[in-house]
Amino acid sequence: MRTISLVLGLLAGVVLLPERAVADVASRPSSDRPNAMYLDIGMDGALMTGRLGYARALGTGSAAPTWVFADAAIPLLQPDFGDFSLRAGARVHLLRLGGFELPLQAAVQVRGTENVSFMARGLGTELGAMPGWYGERWLLAAELSWDRQWLTYLEPTAEHRSRIYADARSGWYGASADTLRAGVRAGLLSSGRFELLLRAGYEVHGRYDAMLPPLYAMVSANVRF
Repeated sequence: MRTISLVLGLLAGVVLLPERAVADVASRPSSDRPNAMYLDIGMDGALMTGRLGYARALGTGSAAPTWVFADAAIPLLQPDFGDFSLRAGARVHLLRLGGFELPLQAAVQVRGTENVSFMARGLGTELGAMPGWYGERWLLAAELSWDRQWLTYLEPTAEHRSRIYADARSGWYGASADTLRAGVRAGLLSSGRFELLLRAGYEVHGRYDAMLPPLYAMVSANVRF
């Protein structure tokens, strides 16, 4: 019966709210308005996900200006703070050739989920690249990312122990989920203060593709100040 707990651990690594998206202040960091608040809504792991975040521009006078950011996400159709994603990281804008840039991003993520069978908390990382054309008022870029769930803590509920397996134990599981993503992003900076971004693409969850939609589509808005 230990296999049942192992399967639950693997599932937890996948169904933890999979906020697997690069941070959505898409334009280049600037010194005149170095702060940004962003809001994302759309299909991203859950049928309707909402994410709210803050970003700060650093090194705007250097050859590699950087956004540092932190955000939180929950499902919106049935809001439940037991299902969440917390993330923090940085994006560096490199290789500026005319309008072409190569932003690279790395982030650490903490995810959680709860249901009738188990409670799970997970730790993962996200690596991403967004090569494309970044103008003063618009952008068009590819979106590539790799998300890995490195550790998952699983705690079966009393309901699970009473109905399925009385000796189910809590514990840590190793790497349990990977997601690869490829898509496009198009953005419009209507002024120096407001930005609208559309993102869509295909993602691969591995053996659990049938459990989650293989596509994502998000609308993002941010305000700079």
